[in-house]
Amino acid sequence: MIELINTQSIRLRTLGAFLSVARTEAKLTQKSVATSLGYSSAQFISNWERGLSQPPAGVIAKIVDLYRVDVEDYIYALSVFHTEIAKEESRFIRKEVLGSNQNEEN
Repeated sequence: MIELINTQSIRLRTLGAFLSVARTEAKLTQKSVATSLGYSSAQFISNWERGLSQPPAGVIAKIVDLYRVDVEDYIYALSVFHTEIAKEESRFIRKEVLGSNQNEEN
């Protein structure tokens, strides 16, 4: 059985954590952010912070402005997320390839 990479877990630890901390430091609620961004529910913001999804590219500038964070900090959090995904993919590939080769040798 092939294992899938848990991108949600990685997103939660990186981008989700960044968004949650930035929002909290800006003293904003999920509901106020949702309203400011034109969403009908705070569930969208909650999903980002829990790693279930990430903000669409079209709202990132608004988030950066609303949370009063440097765009470079957001880009860094996003790059850490992608780096962690790449590391996880590498581990997965190594495990699959090495596991297959070991089985063929026996």
